[in-house]
Amino acid sequence: MDSRAIAAVLRFYFAGTDEVSGHAAEELPEELLIKLKSFAAGKLKRKELEEFSQTVASNNLAIETLALEIKQHWDQHRNRP
Repeated sequence: MDSRAIAAVLRFYFAGTDEVSGHAAEELPEELLIKLKSFAAGKLKRKELEEFSQTVASNNLAIETLALEIKQHWDQHRNRP
């Protein structure tokens, strides 16, 4: 995922639109959370990425978690000397 795509995801998430606000308190399954972290770090293979993207697109909590993971990953790399 290039920096423009990351910026677009973060802008969408932090815009506070109806699509990403007002989530119920729920937890993601551990397997999904692991894949979200791998996705944010750019470590999913192409086929996994395509299938995973469909799963994430229909899950508001997964989208929120992915945005936070990408932001954390992005901030770590951006702040390196």
